[in-house]
Amino acid sequence: MKDIVKHLIMLLAASLLLSSCGIFSIADASKKNIGDRCILKLKVFQTLSISEALCIQEDSYSLDVYKIVTKSNTLYDGKIIEGTWVLIDTYPYKTENNRIKTAPVLMPLSEYKAALKE
Repeated sequence: MKDIVKHLIMLLAASLLLSSCGIFSIADASKKNIGDRCILKLKVFQTLSISEALCIQEDSYSLDVYKIVTKSNTLYDGKIIEGTWVLIDTYPYKTENNRIKTAPVLMPLSEYKAALKE
């Protein structure tokens, strides 16, 4: 019995520690600040340039759109990229039915850290 209680307390402590990490859910990115981080698996659906693209979440029913900016990856339609991303800006775009929407602009964490050092 003591072992079960001990394991439950350890599990609870671990879950509390992990839930306090600085990673945010992109679903409420509108409430986030420049420099906030998230972990996402993204699929490019529209390439804007070799280093910029519009993406959606892979393996998700979410229809949220993200713009990614990267120097370390060559981007093309259909490419899947995953990792830790940093919110660096917002990007307004026009939908097919002429509605203006705004997407978060994300950069890989490693590139963001390198840019801060420059």
